[in-house]
Amino acid sequence: MAFPAIAAILVGGASLKKANIWHVIIGVVLYQAILTIAPVVSAQLIDDGSSLSEIARVIICNGVILYALTKIDGRKI
Repeated sequence: MAFPAIAAILVGGASLKKANIWHVIIGVVLYQAILTIAPVVSAQLIDDGSSLSEIARVIICNGVILYALTKIDGRKI
């Protein structure tokens, strides 16, 4: 499953033509922080006892990845 690895590198600031070890380190820290903090935040925001908070966590994580993909060539949108 290469999706989390690629997502972490993109979140770290890598572009299509340039990626270094700092992008990987920063990306892994940020991506793991998102995966760790998102369930707590979504459970606090959506407190209904159902699996809706898990769905919100997936939406948050995928939204961050989608944002990183829009920055794939390193330019501002």
